Amino acid sequence: MTEARRVPQNRNPLHPQDPLHPQNPLHTQDPLHAHHTQDPQNPLHTQDPHHTLHTQNPQHPKHPKNPNKNEVGIMTTQAQKQDEAAILDVVKGVYQAWNNADPDAFVAEYFEDASAVLPGSYLKSRQEIRDAMAFSFNGPLKGTRSADNVLDVRFLNDEAAVVISRTGILIPGETEAPPERTAHATWVLAKKDGAWQLAAYSNSPSVGPGQR
Repeated sequence: MTEARRVPQNRNPLHPQDPLHPQNPLHTQDPLHAHHTQDPQNPLHTQDPHHTLHTQNPQHPKHPKNPNKNEVGIMTTQAQKQDEAAILDVVKGVYQAWNNADPDAFVAEYFEDASAVLPGSYLKSRQEIRDAMAFSFNGPLKGTRSADNVLDVRFLNDEAAVVISRTGILIPGETEAPPERTAHATWVLAKKDGAWQLAAYSNSPSVGPGQR
C-alpha cells in the first residue's frame, strides 16, 4: 500500500490566500488597532488619536511635567526654616520700631512701592506709610506699644511668603489689649537680592461692630 503523503502546513494551497493571516502579502494592519501593535513597518499604521490621551496627555501622572504649568515652588526644609526665621525678624523689627516710635525704622524693610491698607486708608508707597506712622506716633498712637502674635507663615514659592498675625495696641499700663484694639493682619513679603522685604500690609478688626 502506498503511504499517503502529508502536505506540510506551510504548503497549504489555501493558506496564503487567507486575507486575515499576517503572512499574506495582501494583509495590512487594521489602522484602528495600530496602537496595540505599533508596527513601524506598516505603511498604514497611524496611532489611534484617542489613545494619545494616555500617552500624550500632560495631565497623565506618567507624563513628564508640563514646563508651562505654574506650580508652587518647593524648598528644602532647612532653607525654609532659615527663610522663616528671616521673615519673622522683619515682622519683629517693625513692631520694635513701633515701640520706639521710630517711623524711619518702621518702614526700613518695606519696598519703595509697598502698600498698606488700613481701616479708612490706603497708603501706596513706603514714604506714605512712613508719614502716616510719624503722624500717629505723635498723635493717636503716642505712648502706645504693640503686642503681635504670628499665627501663620505660608510660602507661595521660594521668593514670596504671606504672614498672618494678631496685633494688639497697648496703652501705658496695659499688658493685654482689649478686643476693640486688636486686629488680624496680613503681611506679604518678597525676597530681593537675598533679603526679605515687605511688599504689602493690611489689617482688619479682630471683632465686628458690637462684638466683644
